[in-house]
Amino acid sequence: MAQFFNGNGENERLPSLPAVEPLGNDPITVKEKATVALQFLRQAAVASRQTKGRPFYSIRTVAKHFSVPATTVTRLYGQLKTEGVLGTIWGSKTIIEPTHLDNDIRLRAMVALPVPLGLFSAVSTYRLFVRAMQGALWGQRFGSQIVFYDESLFEGSSVTEALLETGANIVVWLMPPRRMWNFFARLKDRGVKPIVITDEMPLNGEPGYYLSWQDAVTEGLAVWKNSGNRTAIVVKDANANCSSAQRLLQLCLVQAGLCFDVRETKGLGTHRPPAGPNPGNQGVVFLSAESLMQVAQMGVGALEDLLRRHRV
Repeated sequence: MAQFFNGNGENERLPSLPAVEPLGNDPITVKEKATVALQFLRQAAVASRQTKGRPFYSIRTVAKHFSVPATTVTRLYGQLKTEGVLGTIWGSKTIIEPTHLDNDIRLRAMVALPVPLGLFSAVSTYRLFVRAMQGALWGQRFGSQIVFYDESLFEGSSVTEALLETGANIVVWLMPPRRMWNFFARLKDRGVKPIVITDEMPLNGEPGYYLSWQDAVTEGLAVWKNSGNRTAIVVKDANANCSSAQRLLQLCLVQAGLCFDVRETKGLGTHRPPAGPNPGNQGVVFLSAESLMQVAQMGVGALEDLLRRHRV
């Protein structure tokens, strides 16, 4: 017998699952058990409906009681969800749908997620990251809204106004452009809390989260070394401040025993990495997404050639 406590502390019970007995000497089939189970589950759910959703029998409990596969019960629950009797909440818990839907969704806060448009469009894993971020926030009852910005034509004031227009209480920003730091004060003045995640140590005591790439870079370079890579070209954006990332990467390259050469994106476009006796023995590291996008803008053919000839 399933039981739970409602919001008033009263002990509530679901009907006991019924026994299934064969009518004659022939054993009851899985199909017959499923028919009985579906009829009982539908009646129990309708009879137990309240003004708010309430827990229902788990799929495992029903499958064990009726001695049927869990996939069969999943199919039955799918039928009842189609009928509007059952529903699912976060965490894959099955509930009995309330008699009246509660449209008052209580969110803890609204979070704005600034996303660079070029990176979002070009990199599939970045899109997956943004979706995972939204899912994680929703699981904690935080609503989220994406605010796209053009990293090549970045204007801090316009992005700030776009963030304020969302009505968000919090801004979570992964790797914001350095030009944006001067505009965080305006967000704070309007009661918006910025949460910054960066790979540079915060300046002047600014709060934020420091993301260290050292372990990941060291592990990746070790794979390169074991696969035969001996040299690397480090590509940086001439207009971006990548000094801390460059220092970190150079340290990891030295520790890995790899020779390297630092070039700007323009230099890479005019002088492709030398092929050498074995092009696959030379890796290319982009210090920022912007530097990769700049190379891509030079021509798809050049980028394809780079990806084909080198580990990137």
